[in-house]
This record gives sequence, C-alpha cells and structure tokens, in this order.
Amino acid sequence: MIRIQQTRHVRQVALAGRVVAEMSLDAVLFNAADEPLWLAEIELSQDGSQAELQMCGAALQAAFPALQPEPRSKLFIALALAGAAETELALAAGEEVGVPDTASADKGGRAPGVRSDDRMSEAGRKTLRFHFRRMLRQEKGAAKGEDIEALHDMRVATRRMRAALKIFEPYFDEDALRPFARNLRRTGRALGQVRDLDVLLDKLQRYTASLPEAERAGLERLRLAWEAQRAAARRAMLAFLESNRYRQFKRDFEAFLTTADAGARPLVRNQPQRVLVCHVAASTVWLDFESIRAYEWVLDRPSLEMLHQLRIEIKGLRYLLEYLREVLGHEVAPVIAELVQTQDLLGDLHDADVAVHLLSDFLTQQTGLPEARAVKQPEMTGVVAYLTSQEAQVRKLRRRVPAAWKRLNAPRLRRQLALAAANL
Repeated sequence: MIRIQQTRHVRQVALAGRVVAEMSLDAVLFNAADEPLWLAEIELSQDGSQAELQMCGAALQAAFPALQPEPRSKLFIALALAGAAETELALAAGEEVGVPDTASADKGGRAPGVRSDDRMSEAGRKTLRFHFRRMLRQEKGAAKGEDIEALHDMRVATRRMRAALKIFEPYFDEDALRPFARNLRRTGRALGQVRDLDVLLDKLQRYTASLPEAERAGLERLRLAWEAQRAAARRAMLAFLESNRYRQFKRDFEAFLTTADAGARPLVRNQPQRVLVCHVAASTVWLDFESIRAYEWVLDRPSLEMLHQLRIEIKGLRYLLEYLREVLGHEVAPVIAELVQTQDLLGDLHDADVAVHLLSDFLTQQTGLPEARAVKQPEMTGVVAYLTSQEAQVRKLRRRVPAAWKRLNAPRLRRQLALAAANL
C-alpha cells in the first residue's frame, strides 16, 4: 500500500564534553513523492538526562521556530498521505475501531455521524453538537489553568463551531443561529486573549533559554509585561465562564442541538429542493476550493495581510472537508493533510508578524523613544535581538509560500478532491 524511502543524517549532541544525545534529520519520501518530508529526532544517549533532552529540544525550537511536534509514526503519516481509510488509520494508531454514529459524538466519539442523505440542517446540528461536546469537555481544564492544551482545545472547538455556523446557516431560519453565533464569538474572544499570550510566552521562554545570560537584557521585563497581560486576560476569561450569560448560552445551545429540526427551514412540498448533503456538498467544496485558487493571480508579491486572508480561506475549506469527511471518503485525507500543512505555514508567518509588531510597540513603550532610537538602548539588547529574529522568521517563511502554493494547486490534489466529491 505504501513505500517509504528515507535518507538519515546523524550528528552527536555534546554538552560540556559529554555526548548526551543523538540527533537525526530524516528526508522521507512517501510513495516516491516529489518533495521529501523532513523530520528531526533527538534521542538520549546512556549518559544523557531528561533535563538535557529538554534543553536540546528548546535550543532546536529556538533556532527553527517553524518546527512542530509530530506525534505520529512515519507509518501513520504515510497512511494518511496515501489516503488510507479511517479504519486503517485507527488500526495504525493502535486505536479501537467502531462505526461512527450520532450517539458517538455525544460520548466523545471520533466523528459527528454525518450521512449523505441527511438534510443539511441536520448535518449542521450533528457537527455543532460534536464540537460543542468537545468544548464542554475542555472547560474545566481551561478554567483550572494547569494544562494550557485544554484552553487551546476549547478554543479550537469554538472556532470550528463558528465555521460550521457559516456553512450551515442557509439551511436554518434567518434568526435561528444568530444568538449562538454571537455567544460563540464572545467565548472565542475570551479564550483567545489568554491563548495568544500563552503562545507568545512559550516562544519567548524557548528563545530566552537558547541565549547566554549576557544577551538576555530586557527579556525578563518583556516576560513580566506579557505575564501581567495574561493574568488580566485570564481573570476576564474566568469571569466570563462563570457568568450567567455564558451558563444561559450553554443551556439554550444544548436544547437547540438536541431538538430535531429546531430552527430548520421548512420544506416546500412537491418542489425539487437542494437540501440533502449529497445535493450540495460537492458544489460547496469546489466553490471553497475556487475561492482559494482566486488568489493565484495576486500571489506574485502578496502582502502579509493577503496571506493571512488566504490562510482563513484555506482553514474554511479544511474545516468543511473535515465536517463532511464521513461522506467524502478516504480520498479526501491527502487534501486535508496538504491544507493543514499550508495553513500551519501561513499561521507561523502570521504569528511571527504579530510578534514583530508587539515587540516594536514594547520597545517604544519601555523607552519612550521612537523605534529607531529605542533599538539602540543597551537595556533592551535581548528584546532587539528577539525582534530581529522574528523579522528574519517572517522573511524565511515568506520564501516558503510559493512552494506550498504549488503543492496546494498540484493536479494530483485536484484529482483527489474530484474523487472525494464523486462519492456523494
């Protein structure tokens, strides 16, 4: 089913004259693909410690901020890229395999249970209920604050619900979804302000750990400022999550999502209507893909804002394909994988650009000087170096955009999308 070809480059990692780990950089080709996937691995030697392993990881991440953790094995990645069915992917991951249904979504299952003969309103209800359950499962962890991933997962669930509302809104009464959209927007904003600062602080910590003590001037002041902002944002988030408005929203949304046909547009008897998933999914998918391809003629010298808008379009198509994955079939897996890869690249680019602006503002605020003079202040050496590294990261990531765009628009990917649409 798959063929994996790997070229491995190995180097020893030494600390104070001791070999503490071995680092390998693998160029991996799956099924003779045109471009390799690069994977970096660090393994402890017999003399290495867990703390030293973490130091190696922090240094690598600081040097190459675009690196992302990859929990999957090469086999699992290959299966996903080859378009393996959900069952094969689950078996490769060592998971139990079952048939997804509507009930499974309520119990934390792996899929919402959308069917091709569902009305679009019902498919929307299943999708929203699935991600609403995910949001609720992370609420306690997000409020507790001990694991930042709980907050991240809760925020992702709200984003996916907001995206689903836009897709399925035409199949509900005009005002049926409006109050839920408004409350999801409030929830996402409350969570997002804390999550964004979590990301900034995490990247700052990894960057600081990679520097000698003498080059950290100003970074501690920056960390304290961002932590103060995070503390204020977290207080506001907790107040929102404990508010009567939020509790009422959850009760109302639960009632809506568990009441069949609630808010759905009525059918006109004896009239042909495009109301089932199999009637509209293919054209909706292609329309979203065409919206992405519309950027083709303006990507010769795109602004960062335009690339951010492109990322939003890509994320919209990715979510749509994930919502309809059960009816589109396994052919859609490589398309989703490519969308995720491009979305992550553009997301890293946007994060670096945001960091540049925040660091510039911080320099000006702390010194009371214009940026051109602020960067020359000795007490801000570390902040200036961090700003410089983020500006370099923006340039580096921008250079990767043309290759990512080429992969996203490859004929092979369009054929996969066509095959997936043909399953409806």
